[in-house]
Amino acid sequence: MMAKISPKARISIDKFLSFAAQQNDKAWLEYCGNGALILKLIANQCDVSRSTFYDNDDLRKEVLKVGIDLLDKNIIERLPYEKDDKTVKHTKSKRAKDNKELATLQAENNKLQIKVSELQAQLNDKDNKLTRFEAMESILGRTGRMPR
Repeated sequence: MMAKISPKARISIDKFLSFAAQQNDKAWLEYCGNGALILKLIANQCDVSRSTFYDNDDLRKEVLKVGIDLLDKNIIERLPYEKDDKTVKHTKSKRAKDNKELATLQAENNKLQIKVSELQAQLNDKDNKLTRFEAMESILGRTGRMPR
């Protein structure tokens, strides 16, 4: 069963939820910095102290719900309350490197598929010629005459 939320905490949550409901994806970008939500700006807009966003566990849960939604939409790169550490930057640069490598490999794969198609066409042409020459050899062996 859920714990009872104090009236003051409920007011803070309601203010945040009201604020969040008014924002569209583009509007959220104004409250983002370094890949995450800037809670100080949001707190000012909600007329709630910044410390409330950190101390009120129920409000924190609501902020994280909104954060997960924004993360899924690629509006932010990390959830609120996460530290901006080197692993996030390392992951971002690694992802960029992997994407570049993937694009290179896909381009090479496309070139190889084209080459395979060309070689298969050449092989089919040679097979057709071989079949024709085998038929001519068979006729020449049976009749002693070369067909035209």
